[in-house]
Amino acid sequence: MPYTDPIVFSAILASLILSIGYQWRRGLRWRPLAVTTFAMWFSFGVISTMVMHCLDVLWGLTHHVTSMTGKPFTYDWRTYSLLLFGALMIWFGVRCLRAALRIGRGEESARLEFLRLVAVVLAIVLPLIPVHPFFGLSRRCGARSACSWWDSVVVAGRRTRAPPIHRRLPRPRPVPMLCRSVRRVSNRIATVPFGPSLPE
Repeated sequence: MPYTDPIVFSAILASLILSIGYQWRRGLRWRPLAVTTFAMWFSFGVISTMVMHCLDVLWGLTHHVTSMTGKPFTYDWRTYSLLLFGALMIWFGVRCLRAALRIGRGEESARLEFLRLVAVVLAIVLPLIPVHPFFGLSRRCGARSACSWWDSVVVAGRRTRAPPIHRRLPRPRPVPMLCRSVRRVSNRIATVPFGPSLPE
């Protein structure tokens, strides 16, 4: 598919800008903003790259483009596995994005869920380092950079807290106000005379 790489890089850059702007408008600042933006950017990166991966495979299938094996694309087990892999990664990307949005809302369970999903994504993607040309530079230090990135996400995720603007304030209890209203009405009823006044 033509212009695949520029489209992917443009989508990743646009997702980074949109993530920062969205969380900034919601009131996140400094460390919570950085962690939540990174989580959203990672999620959008997985979704955008895998969507283009599926579109590239379908483009090659419909236009009979020569694949990496030197043969034209045909619908076989290899093409099916490529499309299934893309759909699976898109599903994981959507789940990561949900967890990232929950991190921005300050939910404690969202951080562990996001880290578990990232671990699964890394476990699926790391064996592709010697296969895909996009990871050519990562053959020497792919595992090391992934581990360091994982450690940074874990440390930042543990220190992230919800901003005060998103914490729910306790609602005023309506019971005392209701008691006061009932008391006022009962006092007024007690002062109203019932029936004609008797002569002395």
